[in-house]
Amino acid sequence: MDLSVIASFLFVGILEIVLPLGISCYLIKKRKLSWKIFGYGALFAVLVQVFHIPIINNIQEPVILFIENNIPSKSTGMLLFSLFIGFLAGVFEEPARYLVFKYFFTDKKKKLNKSGALLFGLGWGGIESILIAVLVLSSMIFYINAKPLSETDISAINQTMNGTMTENDVLLYNEQIASIGKLSPLDVLPGLLERIIAITIHIFFTLLVFKSVRENKLKYLIFAVMLHTLFDTLAVFINSEYGVLLTEFILLLIAVPAFFYIKKESLKI
Repeated sequence: MDLSVIASFLFVGILEIVLPLGISCYLIKKRKLSWKIFGYGALFAVLVQVFHIPIINNIQEPVILFIENNIPSKSTGMLLFSLFIGFLAGVFEEPARYLVFKYFFTDKKKKLNKSGALLFGLGWGGIESILIAVLVLSSMIFYINAKPLSETDISAINQTMNGTMTENDVLLYNEQIASIGKLSPLDVLPGLLERIIAITIHIFFTLLVFKSVRENKLKYLIFAVMLHTLFDTLAVFINSEYGVLLTEFILLLIAVPAFFYIKKESLKI
């Protein structure tokens, strides 16, 4: 057990919670907004995933089998699968944002301006960051307590599971524990950059969709779907083929102009 790894887990987990909440608090005070808008963003983000995740879980296996049986190149197959994942994310999240802006925020009490849309996007990306932070902190606890199974552990588990734990199960578990033991802080820290990038991108897409509703121009919604598809496709494909560090670098190149767009739009408010 490495204390620097535990510190990294703690640092990343806390900041993934504090950053979206802190930025939202600043925005709420400065623009005189309500935490309800952040809450609506968080709520609808979760509701979308309630439908999105089961659909992915149910259809990704047939898609993988189709690709494996029809695409001989593993890289091409992975690219097609990444495109499938990215497209599903785009067509679920962006039209959902559009429908929420068009039909939920309709009465005068709930009607949003651009500042509200910005906070809504923070809620959308922020709740994702907070939930992932919970997983990070849970991983830290698992890391602290991780140890190979002893004979006593195996005996206790077999009594609970009616003797169904095989030698292969024990071997696989102990290999996983050994792999976890090799973690370094550099394996944990990129997760924080990933969340910062993701929050920035969620706000960017939110402002695009808000513009689509406000100006009654579907081209901005279509643009948001296309960009979301591209972003998630790159995230899945590059990570699978080249690893997390190159993935975060490429996604950062996309997030930087998105950040400046957000900044530019914020100055117009």
